[in-house]
Amino acid sequence: MSPFPTISVPPAPSRWVKADFHFHTAEDPSDPVDFSAADAVEMALAGGFGALAITLHGRRFWDEALAARAAAGGIQLIPGAELRLEGADVVVLGLSAAEATATRSFADLARLRARRGPEIFCLAPHPFFLIGASMGGRRLRAHAELLDAVEWCHFHTRGLGWLDRNRPARRAAARLGKPF
Repeated sequence: MSPFPTISVPPAPSRWVKADFHFHTAEDPSDPVDFSAADAVEMALAGGFGALAITLHGRRFWDEALAARAAAGGIQLIPGAELRLEGADVVVLGLSAAEATATRSFADLARLRARRGPEIFCLAPHPFFLIGASMGGRRLRAHAELLDAVEWCHFHTRGLGWLDRNRPARRAAARLGKPF
């Protein structure tokens, strides 16, 4: 039996699926969040989500009972983690707890990608955020082959001028040929 939860990938959808691939909860060891993973699933159910990845800092989140609750409501709960690699955050979905613990560098991520291929999904979260561990343009370009997508960050909105950090992320995603 595989140590990884089964993630079914349906044929191309005939409708959009509302999803969040980078979500923190009170179980996170780094961020103070006021709601639990169970609360997050209930919010996602109420919000019409089809997929949710709870991505704790530095370790994988997975709970079978919570995944069953999500599935009963039509949500695919995806195991994932937000990992700090050489000072930059990367969200990795579909990895095991041991892989989350062992992945500490971009070289480690490259080996994981080589071994697991499309079974994992790698996202550059908040790549141009002004504080924290953002990848920025240089690391995005240097490690583009390891990334599947660039995140649109809900912290940033249009109309903020230079504070809109999604603008450079959108441009970087386009230059790299990555979904945004």
